[in-house]
Amino acid sequence: MAGANFYNKEIPKEYIEKGYWQLPTLSEMWDRNAREYSDKEAVVDSRTRLTWAEAKKWIDRMALRFVELGLKKDDVMVLQLPNFVEFCLLRVALEKAGVFFLPALRTLRHEEMKYMLSHMKACGIVIPWKFRDFDYFQMVKEIQRDLPALQHIFVVGDEVPEGTISLKEIVNTPLEEKYPSDYLQGKGFSVTDISFVCHTTGTTGFPKFMEERACTLIHSGVRGDGACVKLNADDTLAALSPAAIGPNVINYFAAPYFAAKVALLEHFSAEEALELIEKEKVTIASGVPTQAVMMVRDANPDDYNLDSLRAFWLAGAPLGYEDAVEVEKKLGCQAVQVYGAVDFGGISSGSLDDSREMRFRTVGRPF
Repeated sequence: MAGANFYNKEIPKEYIEKGYWQLPTLSEMWDRNAREYSDKEAVVDSRTRLTWAEAKKWIDRMALRFVELGLKKDDVMVLQLPNFVEFCLLRVALEKAGVFFLPALRTLRHEEMKYMLSHMKACGIVIPWKFRDFDYFQMVKEIQRDLPALQHIFVVGDEVPEGTISLKEIVNTPLEEKYPSDYLQGKGFSVTDISFVCHTTGTTGFPKFMEERACTLIHSGVRGDGACVKLNADDTLAALSPAAIGPNVINYFAAPYFAAKVALLEHFSAEEALELIEKEKVTIASGVPTQAVMMVRDANPDDYNLDSLRAFWLAGAPLGYEDAVEVEKKLGCQAVQVYGAVDFGGISSGSLDDSREMRFRTVGRPF
């Protein structure tokens, strides 16, 4: 389907026996949180705020609609979205429906998207109509004639172009009333199935693809990232980097395990990141080192109330020693660095319990 599968038949068996992969699926986490934390906020952006119970209803209606449309197990859905709530929830809905999830950077344009959609034989794509002066729908229409497999264009927002499918209309329709409560059971992926695909940006040429099992990133997020920053249900995370790639294991895989809230920043600027931390009382920010440095040099952190912030979880590149000192001093939190790759998530991380020297000069201990 995508690229190499790095696991032979014996490795999953070994990982299950050792307990590495005996974790719930993403959808099981969200279902559990809807029962146990029904009125607690789960995910927010500048447009939407949802509790765990509201999020489950949203997820289930989308999953039912995907099944109604005839999407088959192992079909591929591409999501080219900013850091929207919909991105976070669609990952779970597609898992429930048994449809592969492929996130695409929102900055990719005609040639890259045509290559991606063609290579993966994607049956559908989810986009905003327009975002930051770019017309995503127009781009998709211009390349669709060369993509015979691409049958469904889903659009986020209050208004959608003719010939597309409105996500808002789907989630406002009580589809669950048409089906028994266990209708989706058995249709989705197990935690050890290959269930989604990631892409790299590459250095030259087109994106490259990696098949992923949710269990690898859930293990990395829960036993690694979450444990290293002592993540718990009282935490609020700020997702500052692009949703498609980057340091997002903690936001999309660890946060639901611990029932922590995620606040998504749709487009990064230093000022808006600081505003989000103040407004949502963020306890753990996540991003790349460049973003952290911009927040202390391109804006004035003293203008914001950042008392809630206790950690900045950083991935994607090393944070220089002097930069790390400045980030901690001006933001009033501890900087924790993780080492990994899009191919397999994080493999080692510093910890809040580590000394400053260890956190700044190493990538911590292996998970």
